[in-house]
Amino acid sequence: MPSLILKNSLKKLIFLMPAFFLFWPPGANACTIVIAVWFIAHSGKTKNWTWAKKPWMIAALSLWVYAIAISSPLAVYPVVSLEILSRSFHYIVFGAALAYWILQDKTARKWFEYGVVAVTVFIVADCFYQAHFGKDLFGFTKGSNRLTGPFGKSNFVPGIYVTKLIFIALASIFCTTKLKSVLTRTTLLLSSMVIVLVFLLLTGERTALLNFLLGCAIVLTGIFVIYPRLRVWLLSGSIAMILSGGIIAVSNPNIRERSFDTTYHTIADFPISPYGKITRTAIYIWENTPGTNIFTGVGLENYSKIINHEDSNHIKETFDWIKQKTGEFFPISHSHNFYTEWLVGAGIIGLIGFITMVVLLLKDLIWHNIYSTKFTLSLFATAVFMTSFWPLTFNMNYFGSKHAVIVWMTVGWALAVTMKKKNKNTS
Repeated sequence: MPSLILKNSLKKLIFLMPAFFLFWPPGANACTIVIAVWFIAHSGKTKNWTWAKKPWMIAALSLWVYAIAISSPLAVYPVVSLEILSRSFHYIVFGAALAYWILQDKTARKWFEYGVVAVTVFIVADCFYQAHFGKDLFGFTKGSNRLTGPFGKSNFVPGIYVTKLIFIALASIFCTTKLKSVLTRTTLLLSSMVIVLVFLLLTGERTALLNFLLGCAIVLTGIFVIYPRLRVWLLSGSIAMILSGGIIAVSNPNIRERSFDTTYHTIADFPISPYGKITRTAIYIWENTPGTNIFTGVGLENYSKIINHEDSNHIKETFDWIKQKTGEFFPISHSHNFYTEWLVGAGIIGLIGFITMVVLLLKDLIWHNIYSTKFTLSLFATAVFMTSFWPLTFNMNYFGSKHAVIVWMTVGWALAVTMKKKNKNTS
């Protein structure tokens, strides 16, 4: 990669990318388009399309072609489906650009990780400030049992965004070359995990908390196996996390009710929980929408239009969906799960295609490095990946631009740090 581009334009762009999604989402989206187009032009100039032959990329491209050529024409609202597909594939190309081109350069990767750490620390610090003083540094007021952080009024999402980024930040701590002692790095890792756990309990975001604990389980279990001499420290750190959660739960009834009691009841009584009701309405629409079939679905992004149409009020009534004070049903924006989203939108064929892409991505993250010295990085990369693609998690809209930027930005980093050898596209 030309050093002039690296030192001047690309380095600044990569450093600012994590901050753009916080302060200027349209800028983040514009960056993904620029990088995707730039990458394609670079590949054409160098006549190197190795990245396009990756199995996961072939699966992603095949899924996109299927959704455009077959699923969308059969959708309830074909224009909606085609529109979202026309402005979404560049995110995947953007992820590939990070993985196989930009972040293969160590300097670019370092600046990217600096940007991730800076944004993560800022969000966490801002939320602690808001929890203590009632307002954050920008003057945004916290909710009754939720925090907005710097995301603004009624945007109770700081936890979910930090969870997407935190394992990149933690990897930069544990795998840094500036600290030679693995014990020191482990202590910093565990201390950071305790701080983030407290932060997530304060935000009241249950899905983010569960995703974080899943990532911690992946990382700590892997390190436990790889470094036998660290096992006592890892067990001590895990106990510290449990004690921290327990102390907060005992001292703050609202947090205990929101993060522990409600989470337990949501899992134990899933079918009648809000997430369960959304899932059941989505499955109902997939199975029963007139003029569609279970193999090709109702059309991507069609679910929200169908379920929120007045003709579908009987579906919400059947599943006892939540009503507003006016007596009208609350709108449902999306299905809150990537796999359900693809099943409903693109049918069984689309779901199989999406799962194929996910499995092939996961294979690249783990299998290629299982016997290499990079395996520790693979743990963090897998944790990053699973915060978005764990099948049992509830997520933001897969096709939402603000979320898609973060998902494919983190996937790009995960692929880059676990790659077996330098890719030719970095030249």
